[in-house]
Amino acid sequence: MQLSDTQVEIILSNNDEFNQWSRAKQARVYQVQGEIAAETVREVLEPMALGVRYVELEAICRQFKTQIAVYRQKNIDSLTAPQKAKVAALQDVVKLVPAISEAQSGNLLNPIGYDVPQDFSSNNFALLPVGYYQAGSANGCTYSPPFRIFDSGPAPVEPAKVRPSR
Repeated sequence: MQLSDTQVEIILSNNDEFNQWSRAKQARVYQVQGEIAAETVREVLEPMALGVRYVELEAICRQFKTQIAVYRQKNIDSLTAPQKAKVAALQDVVKLVPAISEAQSGNLLNPIGYDVPQDFSSNNFALLPVGYYQAGSANGCTYSPPFRIFDSGPAPVEPAKVRPSR
């Protein structure tokens, strides 16, 4: 990306700010999940008590989505026009990830970094639904990898939906 030292400092600062915000919110997600677990073991369920907690989880996940967009835009704003064009091209490539994964799982495309698939057989071939791509999940939210140029702490999350733990 040929970032200047100033751009690196700006992006690291933005990522650190987001990560601080994120850690506080994630702590609350863990707490609410504990409250949900406590409510679900009761003999008589209280729908309002559970509902309020699930709504709070969804609200936190939506806050994550909003904050990720804000901080991503702050990072992009620090770039020059040619750098922004590179990011736009990379965003287009990311849209191909599901097709790449499907082609790799069917041994139609070499895995990145390997000339020979490490584990390929007809038993491993699985077609993923169109548009499927998920890197993992933070407790309480499902997310795709956010825009990050440098590692400045725990990965921020972009929520898609609430997944309560049991």
